[in-house]
Amino acid sequence: MKILHKVSVLAASVTIGLVSNAALTNSPVLAQQVRFACKTVNGAPTTVIKKNEWSSVRQMIRWTLQGATGDYTPQRRCEEVTGRLNQSFTQGSQYITHGIMNKQPVICITDKKGNGCQHLLLTLVNHSNRPNPKAVLNDLFSLNDRNFSSNAPLREGSCSVYVNINALIQGKQVIASEVCTSI
Repeated sequence: MKILHKVSVLAASVTIGLVSNAALTNSPVLAQQVRFACKTVNGAPTTVIKKNEWSSVRQMIRWTLQGATGDYTPQRRCEEVTGRLNQSFTQGSQYITHGIMNKQPVICITDKKGNGCQHLLLTLVNHSNRPNPKAVLNDLFSLNDRNFSSNAPLREGSCSVYVNINALIQGKQVIASEVCTSI
């Protein structure tokens, strides 16, 4: 199911130097070596990952849908989300998740799996047909079964998806996991 048909994430097609296999924690050294930037790629504003030793950038999110996030243009959304990613990542946040902030559905950042939203990334348009933040997060990162750390059976209760920013930087296929609370 694609909620944001025109917001797409491209898998990096450029071979990028390997990042060290250190633990997937956001160390101050890693935070100094990695930056997110808003660049125009094939005519679309795109949030990219830049690392000091890479000769190119890795595409993360292409912003192409006008009006999907309120009155923001794709360029403005790219710039704002990219700035928020940089600020949160340098402060130690390492997971992108979804939730509710100020009674609005959001995509947000947190410091560890299981925690709720700590920093806003993106507020979703709150129409009568309220968007499902979990589905939007899955669409933004083109998540499928191969991207999750386990193929656990269907759970009863509320489950949140957590996308590991460090795994994205390292170019890993498994970048997400689900944390569920029982009902």
